[in-house]
Amino acid sequence: NKDSKKRYRADVLIEDYPDFARHNSGQGDSEKYPVKTPSQIGDIIAYCRCFMKERRYGYGSKSELAGSGEIFSRLFDNLGDPAFIIDLPDFKIDHVNDAALKLYGYSRDEFAEINLLAISAEPEETKYALLDSESVIRERLHRKKNGEIFCVETKSSYFEICGRKKSVTVVRDVSYRKQAEQNLKNYSQTLETAIESASLGFWDWDMERGKVKFNDILKDMMNLNTSANEGDESDFVDLVDGNGRIAFLNKIKSHWRGETSSFTHEFKIKNSTGEERWINSLGRVIERNVDNRAVRMLGFNRDITESRRAEQAIIDSKNRAEESDKLKTAFLANMSHEIRTPLNAILGFSRLLSRIDLDLTTIRKYNDIIKVNSEQLMRIVSDILDISKIENSQLELFSGEIEVYQFLKDQFSLLESLIHQAGKSNLKIEVKYPGDNALILADSLRLNQIMNNLISNSVKFTDSGSITIGCGEVNGEFLELFVEDSGIGINSDDKEIIFDRFRQVDNSYTRNYGGTGLGLAISKKLAQLMNGDINAESEPGRGSTFYVKIPVAEKSDNDADTGELSVNIHAVSGRKTILVADDIWHIHDYLKALLGSKMYSLLSAYNGEEAFRIARDNDNIDLVLMDIQMPIMNGIDSMNKIKGIRPDLPVIAFTAHAMMGDRGKYMKQGFNEYISKPVDVEVLYTLLDKYLA
Repeated sequence: NKDSKKRYRADVLIEDYPDFARHNSGQGDSEKYPVKTPSQIGDIIAYCRCFMKERRYGYGSKSELAGSGEIFSRLFDNLGDPAFIIDLPDFKIDHVNDAALKLYGYSRDEFAEINLLAISAEPEETKYALLDSESVIRERLHRKKNGEIFCVETKSSYFEICGRKKSVTVVRDVSYRKQAEQNLKNYSQTLETAIESASLGFWDWDMERGKVKFNDILKDMMNLNTSANEGDESDFVDLVDGNGRIAFLNKIKSHWRGETSSFTHEFKIKNSTGEERWINSLGRVIERNVDNRAVRMLGFNRDITESRRAEQAIIDSKNRAEESDKLKTAFLANMSHEIRTPLNAILGFSRLLSRIDLDLTTIRKYNDIIKVNSEQLMRIVSDILDISKIENSQLELFSGEIEVYQFLKDQFSLLESLIHQAGKSNLKIEVKYPGDNALILADSLRLNQIMNNLISNSVKFTDSGSITIGCGEVNGEFLELFVEDSGIGINSDDKEIIFDRFRQVDNSYTRNYGGTGLGLAISKKLAQLMNGDINAESEPGRGSTFYVKIPVAEKSDNDADTGELSVNIHAVSGRKTILVADDIWHIHDYLKALLGSKMYSLLSAYNGEEAFRIARDNDNIDLVLMDIQMPIMNGIDSMNKIKGIRPDLPVIAFTAHAMMGDRGKYMKQGFNEYISKPVDVEVLYTLLDKYLA
């Protein structure tokens, strides 16, 4: 007895179990008297315990001991989990139950031939664990008879019998549980990866505690100023934009009440940095209490700011396209009106001129009307060409130095002329010169076009008061020209659109003022191409001031060259002969009428081949006006053939090809000069004077 350290006689044991006694004492035949059955082992254990009680306490009998062994044996065999009785330290299996036979695939006889380490996939760990005699639950890898390795939980208990240390080891197969755990882990990792890949901000809302747990993505998305991944629910609700917070809360409450299967809402937030972001939130109640009140909710937030911006950009683009379409429709309608109006006057009064009963005064009046409307039509065509060239980046500018004093004098003369034509002599007009006669760097022709547009607008929109043109002092590298009037003015909302093409403040059919709506758009583009700009200050009913910012040039001692052709007409000494090559007959009639009184003789050719023959056969020809587009032979080929036999004969391109850049193109091809149709009479006289005087 280990507790009392007393020894007990074994004569009773020998009497009752002679075979066992002789076998274990070495006196019997081990082959003849094996002790193998669970019943015998159980009987012996129970008997030994009861025997000691009987000697010490005076109770217990042999039949009781036998019954206890039988109970132990049956309980052991009927355990639901596999169980082993192990002999230590050699780890031999003394007994296994039916569950172990089923799980491992061995028979009882096969288990009797192996030890426990044979079924362990971790024999060393198993050995040390059993020798430590600790009754703890451990996870181990075991091996079945067929070689399959699986995970088990083991629990071992220890006792001694007849001086031998024994272990009762119960095994539980947890392979399915471990697989489920691994599957859950894999699923969680997959879900986490998917959440990160989709940039989803996860949140877990404990509504009873008023706390929200969240991942790092949500923390960054909402720019939450916290080091932890948990915060108060108010931290989130307060971020929702004030205008959308009520709708946000109403949708959540509707879901809490079970009116919707899930919560989904798009809302705008303003995070701690003041940045506005759009968020799409999706969530669902996953737990309710006994009163069916929502107590826990899970969901995701997704930042949709960029998609919202892209969507808004598409909407804006669609609106701009629709607006542009409307503007173009209005522009075309207006353009049709603007073109047909002068055409109507030109055609109508041209027919009237054919009447024979007209006096000279009436003829001059009709002629003036045709001239004014022709010039108006020409301006419209020029504007259309200019905006087309600007849109296609084909506009070429030629910068030169322009003297401000002389430029302003010319503009004031233009203002006086326009005031007279408009019949607005009541307007007070004024010019303000700068203190210093500076030089500006610009394309003279285009700067005149800009000022012409601005001055014309001021005259058009001013019925009383005054119009002033002038310029300020040099400010750094720029100087500002201005046109100021006391006209109708412009609303603040319209100050930006007036510089857009096809735009007018009033596009209606009842508008009081005409025009194509291209003038200011062209003017601003021209100013920008000259490294300047145009801006406006205006107030409805109090007039407008337009400022043209132009770069200044370094002042020189010599007078500035504006780059313009002189319009002084010199007398031509002697009659000169001009060959006109054009396939349009009335061009010849017009030029003969125009030049016949100026000491010029004209010869006519109606195609390029005929022009070459005439030039070849007439040595007295002093100059050729050559159309470009003609039948049989075009003007370029004809010019080259003429230059081949008479290289010094001036040939001027005289064409309706009037796009910007055409002049330089034709000059490079060999023409001496270029003039566009319809012809500017003063420019034509100047060219003729240059080559023939």
